[in-house]
Amino acid sequence: DSSGGRDSASTTPAPAADEPAVDAATAPAKEPSGVPTPAADSFNDDLLLQPAILPRLAPDSYEDPPPPPRAAVTAPTPAEFIATQHQRRMEECTRAEGVEEAAAASGWRGMLGKAREVARTVGKSTKEAMLAAEQKLVEQEARQGEEQFQRTFPLLARSGNFVVTYDCMAEHCGAVEPVAGQLMLSDQHLCFAGFGGYNAVLPLTDIVSLQLTVALTTYGTHRPHFLLIPSDDVVPDSLQVYTKDRQLYTFHNFAGLAAVVGSTYLKELGTTLERAYNYLDHVWRAATPVP
Repeated sequence: DSSGGRDSASTTPAPAADEPAVDAATAPAKEPSGVPTPAADSFNDDLLLQPAILPRLAPDSYEDPPPPPRAAVTAPTPAEFIATQHQRRMEECTRAEGVEEAAAASGWRGMLGKAREVARTVGKSTKEAMLAAEQKLVEQEARQGEEQFQRTFPLLARSGNFVVTYDCMAEHCGAVEPVAGQLMLSDQHLCFAGFGGYNAVLPLTDIVSLQLTVALTTYGTHRPHFLLIPSDDVVPDSLQVYTKDRQLYTFHNFAGLAAVVGSTYLKELGTTLERAYNYLDHVWRAATPVP
């Protein structure tokens, strides 16, 4: 016929005599030109900000030696505290219920006894509903924070365990206004996801000092000055993170849903900023030796 009896496979040129034949089934996949393929264990901040080219949060720098770390936080983390308080209050409800049932069995009679029984039942239901609502709120906030962490830093989400997230502001070197965003903490990294893509990723092992600070308002349009709190009876309003490469990150205006609605039991752990510092101090010391 007109094709000379050749099929499509016969048009592939044979390898040169000194060139070994390559089995297509075992040949390595070709890497697209100009697009490097990162190693599976490569989790650096350059990679985390890809593929989109995003602006970075620009930290300040420091020249003098960083301040020594504060004493380790000995209070439980907010999550541990909430779980303990929830369990304690449930046990109190159970004990109160047992006392009231014993009293009823020992002689509540007539209409008064029935009224007390109704009041006891209503009170129990109300307490249980409040405890359940508080616990649900905490769980909801944790779930939403973890989902946001997974969307923003998917590689980190696969390599570490999410801990907590807080809304806050971050100082951006060279800008008068701070950047609004979310501070996200895992057991390996401290991250900031700022509006407009001003992100930052800090390995916990790169942190050399965590400090609670106070912001001093300045005249005009100048940025505030931040001072280390002189004593523990001063209420801090900001948090500074010193790194090995002499970068200084400043976060302030911390907020959280559970901090507002669940203030009845969280207030024992201080302000929202102090609770964020509590988490960060616990996780930082678990991730790396701290002097």
